[in-house]
Amino acid sequence: MAQAELFQSLLSKSNAAMARALEDPAMLQMASARFAELADLDMVLHALPLREEESLMNNAIIEGQHALLLGLEGHYRAAFHGLRLFIESVVAGVYFSAHVLALKQWEQHYDNINWHKMAVADETSIFGKPFVSLFEPRLIDALREHGENMRMLYHNCSQYVHATAGAASGIGNRIDYQPPLLTEWLSMAQTAYRGSLVMLAMRYVNACSAEQKARIEPIYMRDVAFVEALRTIFS
Repeated sequence: MAQAELFQSLLSKSNAAMARALEDPAMLQMASARFAELADLDMVLHALPLREEESLMNNAIIEGQHALLLGLEGHYRAAFHGLRLFIESVVAGVYFSAHVLALKQWEQHYDNINWHKMAVADETSIFGKPFVSLFEPRLIDALREHGENMRMLYHNCSQYVHATAGAASGIGNRIDYQPPLLTEWLSMAQTAYRGSLVMLAMRYVNACSAEQKARIEPIYMRDVAFVEALRTIFS
């Protein structure tokens, strides 16, 4: 097979996988919802008083969009990798917003993003009581729950990224439409979106002007109003 024909064959398989996914009304609805959530998250980010961590937050949106496209095209391992990068970027952005020196060291390649320090260790994690108490103590319980969700998502994505036995056998070795995998990805992406909203509220809402807060309130009250503390914060 000529080189051009080889790449055309891969493109055809990707296009066929997306076409089959979008022919399913339920899958199309879920995919459209995830795309809209990324657009809403981008709107939230533009309303918040971000500083030097803004580039990481913007990168999260790009990674999320790429991951959604890859999932629809049947590239599931890459889609889970992209979702992990989305989660990592939001967590790191929140962490670096309070640790500017660490951000500078990361930007200059002196240090790497440390998932355990940023998301797991109670004394340093953005989900831990010491961090949350500095910015929005009313969300301590919510961040404990959503922190566990984000850590589980990160772990589950990593199973696909590192091709553990179970995950590798689930994906197989073909580019094709696999509804269970795409459904799993879309469900995980929704959880990541909601967790991101809670993280961002904890870190930034108290620093928002009344105008900024009013801009993001409709999104919060529509998508994460089940978090009682958020209803209080926005009341």
